Amino acid sequence: MHRTERYWSVLGLAVFFGVLAVIFTNPEFLLPAAALLAWALASELVFRQRTQRISETLQVSHTVSQPTVRPEQPIDATTAVHLSESVNTPVTVHSNYPAHAIHISGTSEQDLPAGSTDLTLTTEVYFPFAGKYTIGPATVSVSDAYGLFETTITSTDTATVTVDPDEPTDLHVGQAGEQFAVTFGEHGSGNTGPGMVPAGMRAYTPGDPASRINWKATARLDDVYVREFEIETVRPLAILLDTRAPPATTPENDPVEYRRHIGTALVADAASHGDPVGLYTIDNHDVEASQRLSAAPEQYLKLRDRLYTPSQREDTDETDPTTGVRTTPLDIGVAADRLRTDESAFGAQLTPFLRGTASQTRQIEGDPLVQTARTYLKRHGQDVRVAIITGDQHRAELYDTAKLAGQLSPEVLVFITPAVLFEADDITAIDDLYSRYAAFERFRTRLDRLDNVTAFEVAPGAKLQAVITDGVTHAQQ
Repeated sequence: MHRTERYWSVLGLAVFFGVLAVIFTNPEFLLPAAALLAWALASELVFRQRTQRISETLQVSHTVSQPTVRPEQPIDATTAVHLSESVNTPVTVHSNYPAHAIHISGTSEQDLPAGSTDLTLTTEVYFPFAGKYTIGPATVSVSDAYGLFETTITSTDTATVTVDPDEPTDLHVGQAGEQFAVTFGEHGSGNTGPGMVPAGMRAYTPGDPASRINWKATARLDDVYVREFEIETVRPLAILLDTRAPPATTPENDPVEYRRHIGTALVADAASHGDPVGLYTIDNHDVEASQRLSAAPEQYLKLRDRLYTPSQREDTDETDPTTGVRTTPLDIGVAADRLRTDESAFGAQLTPFLRGTASQTRQIEGDPLVQTARTYLKRHGQDVRVAIITGDQHRAELYDTAKLAGQLSPEVLVFITPAVLFEADDITAIDDLYSRYAAFERFRTRLDRLDNVTAFEVAPGAKLQAVITDGVTHAQQ
C-alpha cells in the first residue's frame, strides 16, 4: 500500500494543530488534530480491509483470438475482470501487453465503473517479429475515495501468443538495395544412387533391384529402364547471432529483432531439411553456445525457444542465500568438466545435476564475434555451413570473422543490419544518411569478395528505399 501526498498533508495539518495547542497552551486545538488523526487511521483501516477483500475475490482472465499467428497478423486480445461484489473506490485495470505488441485499436487500461463488478477490455494488436509473447498478468490499481491511499494488485493469469517466423512485409534481405530470396540451396549431392530425389532414368544393368524398374518407361521404350535418384546430403549449420546493439525505442527500429527473425527462419529451414544445427548467441561479455550441432527434434525446439525470447537474455546468475556465492552457467560448465574425471561417490552423485543442458555460457575476451568463430567453428568439420547475423558497428571484427569462417566452411552467409538504417529519421540529414549507406555498401562488397562468403543487408525495406531514392535525387540536383 502506498500513502499519497494528500495523506501526508492531512497528517501535517494534524501536527500543525498540535503545535498550535502547545504554543497557545489551548487544548481546543487538540480536538481537530485528534479528529484528523482518527479519520486518517480509520480510513487506512477501511482501505486495507477493502483491498484485502478485492484481492481475495478478484478474478482475471486473458484470452486471444488466435494463439499462433504470423508476424504482423492482427489478433484480438481480451482481458476480463470480475469482482464478487461492487466497490465504491476507484479501480483501474491494466492489461499489461508486452512492449513488442503494436496497438491497433481498443484499450488496454480502463476504470471499473462505479457499482459494477465486471469489466472487459479488448484490444487489437500485432507483433512484427517471430517470438513467444506473454500478455499479462494484469494489474488492478485501487485507491480510496479521498485519494489518501493507493495499492496495486497483480493477478496470475496470462495468455501466450506464438508468432511463427514469416517474412514481414517490410523486411528487406538483399544486396545494394535489391531484394533477394536467400536460401542455402538444394540438398542434393550431385551423385546418384539410393535416395529420395528423382534424378532421371538409365538402362538396366545386372544387379539393379527390381523395385527400381520403371515399368511404364520399359513398356514404352521396349527396353528395361530403372529410376535413378539423387543422394540427399545432410548439411550441418552453425548460426552465430550477435545481439550487441544500441537500445532501440521501438521493435520496428530494433536491429536485434531483425537478426533474431533471420535466426528463427534459418532454424526452421534446417528443421524442414533435417539438418543438424547449432546456435551461438553473442553479447558484450560472453557467448551462449549449443553443446553440439544436432538434428534431434528437441534441439530445434530449444533453439526456437531461445530465439523466440524477444528481450535480451536475462542475467542467469544466482546467489546462494546461505553463502552469498554467485553461481553462473560458466561455473556450472567448468564444474561439469571437472566431475567427468571424478570417480568418487560424491562425484557420481553430483554429476547428473550438472549434465544435460542444451547450451553453455562461456566468457569471451577480446572481440566476442571473432573469438566465438575461432573457438567453436574449428571444432566442426569442413562441411559445416555458417550463418553470421550481426550489425556493422564492429566492421574490423566482422571482416576478420567472415574471413576466418570462409577458411573453415565451404559456405558462409553474412546477414548485416546497417546501423544507418535503424536510426531515427532525420529529413535534414538525408545526404549524410545516403553517404553512410554507400560506405556500408562498400564494406558489404568487401565481405562479399571473400572466399566462400556471401554478404547481405537486412533492414526495413521502406527506410532503405527512401534513403536510396532521396540520396540519388539529391545527387542529381
